[in-house]
Amino acid sequence: QVVFTVLNRRALSYQNGEEQRLDLSLSNFGGVFMHGVSFKDMNLHAANFHIASLIGIDFHNSDLSVANLSKANLQMATLSRATLHLANLSGAVLWEAKLNEAGLVKTDLCDTDLRKANLNKAALFRAKLTRANLRETDFREADLQEADLTESNLDKTDFRGAKGLALEQIKAALNWDKALYEEEFCEVLGLPFQTEGQ
Repeated sequence: QVVFTVLNRRALSYQNGEEQRLDLSLSNFGGVFMHGVSFKDMNLHAANFHIASLIGIDFHNSDLSVANLSKANLQMATLSRATLHLANLSGAVLWEAKLNEAGLVKTDLCDTDLRKANLNKAALFRAKLTRANLRETDFREADLQEADLTESNLDKTDFRGAKGLALEQIKAALNWDKALYEEEFCEVLGLPFQTEGQ
């Protein structure tokens, strides 16, 4: 309750009158119901949001490294430019979430629902996306080097301009032949080149 009071009374924010991020590292928000709350520009390192309901929450530019967001509901949440290195988002719902330019190095995204999520220019080096639902997910210009896509659903997933994609990595996924790729990578996969809408 004290944390919510502080958040609601904040008149200033980091780089807008405050010199440091609000430090909520190691805080426990497990199981809470917070819709549309702003955690923008905050230090939430190793915070616990396990099974929390966080629909429409704003984590823009926040540090969520090593945080536990497993099985959290993050539908339509804003995580753009957030740092989520080594965080646990396994089983989370991230439908239509904004993760553009987010840092997701070695992040656990197994069994997540990332349908229609925006991961444009995100860093996903060695991220675990096993069994994730990536239908219509936007990975344009994202770094997917050594990311694990085993059994993930790539139906209409957009990989155009993505970096670090490998043949074996893509073919370990489901519906890989229905995703969008650059023309050169289509040749590697033995697929006809298709533009969006074809």
